[in-house]
Amino acid sequence: MKRTIKKIVAMTLAAGMLLSMSGFSALAAGNYEDSYFYNFTITGTTKYTTSRPKLDDTSASVKLSKAATPVVVRVYGSKTQSGIKYDRTYGTPKVVGVSPYYTYLLNSVKENGDSWACLGFTRSSVSNVTISGAWSPDSI
Repeated sequence: MKRTIKKIVAMTLAAGMLLSMSGFSALAAGNYEDSYFYNFTITGTTKYTTSRPKLDDTSASVKLSKAATPVVVRVYGSKTQSGIKYDRTYGTPKVVGVSPYYTYLLNSVKENGDSWACLGFTRSSVSNVTISGAWSPDSI
């Protein structure tokens, strides 16, 4: 009898843990699928990606597949898809180059009440540079 009760309690606890973990995953998953950009020429002005919905307060991410020299990247937020862009980069902007790994970009887009995010690239040297890569406004 005691063994049966222990088994039932253990199974109930295990089921509860699984349900709570799956609920957390659903809440944490925002707009994390990659969008790709190809042959962005970075000159003296900021070059922006297309704005995407920002669904949570996680970091944005970027991975460059093409860049002759590193570039500076910032996260921008706006109230609408084509609205005024505000630099929402948290801390120092990142300097990124070609890498097989994602760079996570801390930002305060959601905390400032913005619903849309995009990345803005500027060159890190005097030379123009052409870049390609992938980015996401949210991360897992």
